[in-house]
Amino acid sequence: MRKIVFLLFIVMQVSAFALKMQNDSVPTIIQSLEEDEIGKGKVKIYQDSRILNLIGKKKTGTIARTSFTVGKGFRVQIYSGNNQNVSKREAFQREATIKRDFSDIETYITFKSPFWRLRVGNFRSYEEAYETMRKIKEAYPHFGKETYIVKDDIKIYH
Repeated sequence: MRKIVFLLFIVMQVSAFALKMQNDSVPTIIQSLEEDEIGKGKVKIYQDSRILNLIGKKKTGTIARTSFTVGKGFRVQIYSGNNQNVSKREAFQREATIKRDFSDIETYITFKSPFWRLRVGNFRSYEEAYETMRKIKEAYPHFGKETYIVKDDIKIYH
């Protein structure tokens, strides 16, 4: 009888340990902050339970970019021309080229007399814009000195 009770006790302990390891295999930042540790302060975080469910989860799929605000940022200018006969066509041709090879980057063609301009991206930092500019220059070396970073009003998506 003692052997059965002992084996039952061992089985329960092993299953409880396995269940705990499954649930706590990778603690979230919230769980690690709320842990009681000797010699350290205690943190209590009050939040909606839906936030805890999102922590550590990688979002997949595409985001519908419908809601945005306009703010200050940077864009990469690919083209600027003031020749009435050529500039509009050239801006649209370069836009088609960029969209073909960099489909995830938004493009903007503007006309402010007398200039047609092609700018790409919505970058909040200069570093982000520089990385994209470097990739574009690498892919299209013939765009050359016309490709540079400009300050502009950008779309900041929510």
